[in-house]
Amino acid sequence: MSQNNSTLKFSIIKLKFIEPIALSSERDDDYIKDVNSIPSDTLKAALISAFAEVSTNQIEINEFNEHLIVSSAFPFINDLYFFPKPQLSIQNYIEKSQNQNQNQNDFELKYRKKLKKVKFIEKNVLEKIISGTKLYFDEIINFNDFESIALKSPISSNTNYPSKIYVSETIERVSLGCKPYLDIPHSEKGDPYYFTRTHFFQSDKYSTGLWFAWQSNQADVIKINDCLLNALELLKNNGIGADKSIGHGKFEFEVATIELNYPSDFSHIINLSKFLPSEKEFQNISLENSMYNLSLCGGYIAGSSDHSKRHWIRKYVWMFDEGSILKFNNQSETEKIIFGKNVIALNSSSLPHQVFRDGRSIFLPIKLS
Repeated sequence: MSQNNSTLKFSIIKLKFIEPIALSSERDDDYIKDVNSIPSDTLKAALISAFAEVSTNQIEINEFNEHLIVSSAFPFINDLYFFPKPQLSIQNYIEKSQNQNQNQNDFELKYRKKLKKVKFIEKNVLEKIISGTKLYFDEIINFNDFESIALKSPISSNTNYPSKIYVSETIERVSLGCKPYLDIPHSEKGDPYYFTRTHFFQSDKYSTGLWFAWQSNQADVIKINDCLLNALELLKNNGIGADKSIGHGKFEFEVATIELNYPSDFSHIINLSKFLPSEKEFQNISLENSMYNLSLCGGYIAGSSDHSKRHWIRKYVWMFDEGSILKFNNQSETEKIIFGKNVIALNSSSLPHQVFRDGRSIFLPIKLS
């Protein structure tokens, strides 16, 4: 590590799914999407819901909600941890192999489409990109047809990894009866739709699944850690995502840490969670010097302790997608690792509790030329 680099250390949780997982929202077309990550607001809501079943102390529940910040959950295989690809052209950071005879233009024409598929990059690849360092094509290995790429190393090059970290399975189903809460009329014949669930591989050689990082803005990190582990003990048996009633989404979990090198002279920051900035933070973001994508986040309050209200829909909010590269006008602000706000997504006298959507995010520094 050069003198211009610093190190971030993250506490992480590895979710090893022993059953397939599926995610959905109130929009029917969301059922056909592959589950290769879990948004941070969905994950945080599941953890809070689980902890509310474990603890009867409302003050403790509120503190856990306020002081726990999580990243979204991303794929891993053994000790290869994948991060969201930054919102930039990754082709600009990967050059043809040194021993290839073709010129750079021919190389780009051949592999540009493949590299456009990349959604996740392994930690060592990320460290090169955020420091502005280029790498060669023959240094990388890919999974799921270039959806994820990793840097070859003495460890990974000597391991015969499978070509896929996960496999998605699409199933046809038929919806019977009316759904008045969605304004969907009754169909006598039934309405067919497609449902996708994702299988992660577990074997003696490989351990795959999704991992997430967590941080606490409270001094008593041990207390938040204990609350998190208690929530996970319940959630692993209940499952996360859709179709939990038939066993989907169940997992085992493992506690670990990640150390990531980053440039001390960074210019921008990358979010690892869905990000909803406060008004002050938004005014400080230089959008014309940022690269980002926005998503409209909704969803059911599926974790509500009141089962009769689980079809209720949370308030829609526009949020920055993971991997967005943001430039702050006030550079000193980026010395913090956490930004964003935790907002009330649904507040009704008919509910025994408020429903939150956590828009706080964990950030990484990145150096752009």
